Formats: sequence, structure tokens, C-alpha cells
Amino acid sequence: MKKILLLVLIFTNLNMYSQYNFSEVDKIFNDSINVISGFGKGASLLLIKDGQTIYDKGFTLPGESEYTSSKVIPIASASKWLSGAVLMKMVDEGILSLDDTLGKFYPNLTHPKSSITIRQLFSHTSGFPASEETACLNDKTVTLDECVNQLLEIDLIANPGSVFGYGGISMHIAGRVAEIASGIKMSSGLLWNRLFESYIKEPCKMPNTRYGLNPINETTNPRISGGVYSNAYEYANFLQMLINNGNFSGKQVLSEKSVNEMHKDQTNNAKLLFSPHTKYTYLSSGKTEFKYGIGNWREQSVTNPIEDFEPSSQGAFGFSPWIDYKRNVIGVLSVFSDLDVVMPTYVKVKKAVREAIDKTNSVKEMQKNKKSLGLQISPNPVVSNAEFSFYLPKQGDVSIKIYNILGNEIETVVEKNLAEGEHKFNIDLSKHPSSIYICKFKYNEFMESSKFYISK
Repeated sequence: MKKILLLVLIFTNLNMYSQYNFSEVDKIFNDSINVISGFGKGASLLLIKDGQTIYDKGFTLPGESEYTSSKVIPIASASKWLSGAVLMKMVDEGILSLDDTLGKFYPNLTHPKSSITIRQLFSHTSGFPASEETACLNDKTVTLDECVNQLLEIDLIANPGSVFGYGGISMHIAGRVAEIASGIKMSSGLLWNRLFESYIKEPCKMPNTRYGLNPINETTNPRISGGVYSNAYEYANFLQMLINNGNFSGKQVLSEKSVNEMHKDQTNNAKLLFSPHTKYTYLSSGKTEFKYGIGNWREQSVTNPIEDFEPSSQGAFGFSPWIDYKRNVIGVLSVFSDLDVVMPTYVKVKKAVREAIDKTNSVKEMQKNKKSLGLQISPNPVVSNAEFSFYLPKQGDVSIKIYNILGNEIETVVEKNLAEGEHKFNIDLSKHPSSIYICKFKYNEFMESSKFYISK
């Protein structure tokens, strides 16, 4: 019985994966793995659509240990999305407001620092410098509270809300504000860890995800903007929660309102001071621009930014999670390398994933609506002239060929790339004898065979 069940599961899994042709994705990884593998000696990609895994594959350098989506690695700035979710949970519970100011929690601060909002702290528009070289973010000898007291002494480089400068200082400050707002009496740093565990880690089933390398998660100065270790499977749980409007496995982790707020552009057209994505604009030929929400990038279309966008949160080591709302897909590219060498692969992979899913969805739609979208032959039976009509949901390669009952090709109706819309082709079949004939219609990956008759 166990063997039969195993075979059923294997068949189901293979059938699930066969829905989509991801051969181009495989090729991209195989061609680039030597370049992107980095310290982890490999990479993996996990894709989940409509709650079902549609791709999960690791790519490993020869002679190295297998790289899978379960490998725990430092995810750097992908931490920001998780930290933003902690804040939004506190907003849900009425503990914080994104428009609360630093002055509320640090009464001795003077203007303009006292006017900086949590929204600005977590969207890189606070006016604090982006550079972290002299900051205490990585100092494990201090607490989060002690580090933030040092950070608050740093001079602003611009008025709050006026510039966008990507960095970790302001998020570190926001982490300590969350601790203060909670009202819980516990050592600073350890308290942030507990907030994360309670609000995100436990409800999203992320047992190996933590701030810092320490497995028991006792970091006293957790790096709010980039100190998390995780793996693709657990991060995918977090993304699944977000794409399900805050719900994970029947539990409402965040409100739908908070999820939407996280993914909105929070920069308010602030002047660009520094963004790591500036050097990658060539990869999208200027068709994509990067705005920022609460702890995550908003990759949006230049021509349709409101509807065509994907939240994401790449890390400096290349770990790249994203949500494709249009296709109901979440993706996690897991790698421990360098973003500069990973970014071209990330962009190519996302493009290949979109195309593979869109092509399959187009075929499914054709199959679902054969009568209206598939090939129509009239009249049937044919006496002399026959009309072959069909509708294309988008531009593609079309081939219509006619075969006799012996399987020999006798006519080619059309064979070329055609535009979206309705098409009609007429052909004289009067020279062929009365019989049954087969018409094979091919449109990209969609294929259909139809019988018709010639009767004289």
C-alpha cells in the first residue's frame, strides 16, 4: 500500500511540474551557476503558484555539497521585509502608527529629528545618512538600545521626507522604537527577537529563521535591516502569507490593510540620493523603476506603475524573494554570493518564469474555450472552397496543415507569425477527392487536430 501511495505522489508531483515548460529557466541557471554560486557553491529557485509548488530545483558546482532550498544562509537586506512585517503587526494591534514620530519615544530629541516618522524610518526617507561604515549596526558587544543611542547622535543629511537614501541606520532606530512601544520589560535586542518570533516567525512556521547566526536567537543587537538567516522554504511561507492578504494556514498574521500598506510606494517622490538599483537599470532597458514601501522594493512598470508592480527584497548576497501578484506567483532565488553578479540572472529568470507561465496559461485558455478560440472550418463538408478561421489571444507563430487519411501532407493553409485577433484564410480544395481529412492547427505551444470532409 505504501509503494502504491508513493507512486501516486511521485506521479502527482511530476504532473504538477509538467504544466509549465521551465527549460529556459534551467538553461539560465546552468549557464550562470559558475558565476553566481559564490560562498554557497550553488543556488536554488523555488516557485509557488496558487499555493502549489511549480518549480523547486537546486544547482550545485561539481564536487560540492548539494544546494537545495532548505539551505540556511544569511539573507542580508531581504531581512527588511520581515522587519517591516513586525512593525505592521504592531500597527494592526494599535501599538504603533506609521505616522508616530521619534519625538514621541525620545522626548529629548530636537527638531527636525523629533519629527521623523516611523514611515520615513522604514522607507529610507528619514534624512539619516545611508552610509553605515562608522555605525554600530554590527557591534555585538552592545544592545540595540545602546547602539540606537549612538545613532541618534548622527547628523541628518537632509530634512525628513525630502530625500531617499537606502541604508540601515534608520531601520535600526525603528527597531528600538518598536521595543519601547511594546511596553514589555526585557533586555533590548532580545525583546526585538521575541517580537519577531511572536508576530512572524511562529505563525508563518519559520523555525530556522533568526536574526544572527546564533541558533537560539539571543543576539542583543540584531541588525534590523540585514541580519537575518533563513532559507527559501521558510521565506516562501512568509511570502505566501503576504500574497494571501495576510493569512497563513488559516491564521490571520497581518491584516489585508497592512499588507497593502507595506507594498505601497512610501517615498512620496523624495529626491533620489542613493539606491543600489541605479546601476541595474540597464537590465530592464528602462522599463522598470524601483520605488520603496515598508521594508521592500516596489518593482513597477514605468508605463503602468499602479497595476503592474512586484514587491521584492534583494539582499547584498543575492538572496532574492519576490511576489508576482498578476500571476499569483511567489519566488525565492536562494544564493550566498554577491548581488552585482546575481542581479543579471535574477532579471533573466523572472522574465523566463513570466513567459513560461503566460504561455501555458494562454494554451489553457485556448483549450478551455476551443469553440471560440480554436480553429473553425466551414463549410463542413467542403465542396470546393474552405474557410479556416481562428482567434489569437496574442501574437504568435501559427501553422495550419491538411493531411489525408494516410497521414500525408497535402496542403499548407498558413505558416507564419500572426498578430493578436481574428484571422480567416480561404483555400481551394476542389482538386482533392471526396474523403476524410485531418487539419492540424498549431499556435505556439497549443496544438489541435480537427476532422473535416470533402464531398463532391
